[in-house]
Parts: sequence; structure tokens; C-alpha cells
Amino acid sequence: MTSEGQQWEVRAVTAAPNVPDNCFVVSLAEDNMGDGEYLIFQARLTEPSGQDRRLEMDSYCIIAKSGGVNYGGLEGVSVDTSEVILDFNEEAAEELSLECRRVVLGVAGEVDVSLLSSGLKRVLRYGNPDRFPRFSSPFGFD
Repeated sequence: MTSEGQQWEVRAVTAAPNVPDNCFVVSLAEDNMGDGEYLIFQARLTEPSGQDRRLEMDSYCIIAKSGGVNYGGLEGVSVDTSEVILDFNEEAAEELSLECRRVVLGVAGEVDVSLLSSGLKRVLRYGNPDRFPRFSSPFGFD
């Protein structure tokens, strides 16, 4: 596993509640059709249950195109108008089948970076505070 890599360019972002599934979803995608790479970040709309805590599923969830799933595996996030830097812990990188722990994604000019940043802020501050990543953004985090 390498230490860092430019994986792909984010060209499509969604950030919205999915009420039927009781979660807030942020997707970063290479295209709008779902053919390219993507990462999906989810947080429940309700507080974690006792069972969630026992199963260590009391944090945000990350889903990769590979089908891999991880809970609370980000150590740091940096968002600006040209790139998103995601620092994953070792377990998350393995579970999500990432080539490296640090993923640097380009951001296309048409992307609403404010929506991307505010959506990630909402999801990544869910649940267990021990799993909140460091966050840097010109749009703030608190």
C-alpha cells in the first residue's frame, strides 16, 4: 500500500437526507451516471443505539465502489476548491480496498464545494466523538 495517491476527480456531489433509510448521505463521484469511482459517506438521522455501540457501528459509514464498508475510519479531511484530501486509518484503507491511506481527489470546477464541505461536516460529526476526524475547510467545521 502506497502512502498517497491522486485517485480521481470529483465531478458530482450530492448531500441530502434519505428519510426512508434513516440516513444523511454525501456522495463524491467521478460522474453522474455511477460508472466511475465514488465514495459514499452516511450517518443515521437518529442517535446510535446501544447495539450500534456494542457492534462499533456508532459512527459514520464509508462505502467505496469496491463494495467495501467501514465505520469511523477517517483520521483527517481537508477540503478546498481544488482538492479533497482524505486520510484513512489502516483498517479503513484495507476494508475499502484503497491503494493507499491518503487519498487526494481533484475537484472539478463545476462542483459545489460548499455543499461538499457542509455535507461532510454533518456526516463526520455523527456518533462516537472518538472517531471524529480532523477537518480543515475554508467553509469551517464548527
